[in-house]
Amino acid sequence: MTDSGVSEAGSESWVRIGQLGAPHGVHGEIKLFPLSDVPGRFEALHEVWWQGVSGANRKLRLQSVRSMSTFYLARFEGLDTPEAVAELARGYVVVPESQRGKLPAGSYFVDDIVGLAVEDEGGQPLGRVTGVYQTGANDIYEIVGSGGELLLPALKDLVLEINLEAKRMRVRVPEGLQA
Repeated sequence: MTDSGVSEAGSESWVRIGQLGAPHGVHGEIKLFPLSDVPGRFEALHEVWWQGVSGANRKLRLQSVRSMSTFYLARFEGLDTPEAVAELARGYVVVPESQRGKLPAGSYFVDDIVGLAVEDEGGQPLGRVTGVYQTGANDIYEIVGSGGELLLPALKDLVLEINLEAKRMRVRVPEGLQA
């Protein structure tokens, strides 16, 4: 394997699907923390790109991946020792946007939600989604507009419509949550 620029893989956009942690054990396994909700994402991968914190990029081939409780253990071809995989720690596993995967109906990628214009059920603008916080129970949308900041739970009763083509979200703001 040689270091390669992401540009060699084409001009496609890249999606972060995982972050690598510390080496695990003596056979070159490394912790892989998922940043993707796509079911079966890591078990189906064969080839990925590593994106280092310093900007370096490298094409990697997955030898094996196994699920642990909150993370995966991954092995990459040609990296058989803890020292060999240590250089990958804190970097990201990325794939071309064309390999982003499919989510179940009614689910959205975080980067599709961030930036959407938000309006209330009456059509009044509230601002834009500037962040998504994943809490476990439900996501929280951070909406910032001229009226200030609003933290809105991503619940079906409150998020009435998401239109990615129009880059718009229509919501119902419960009493007491106004910005």
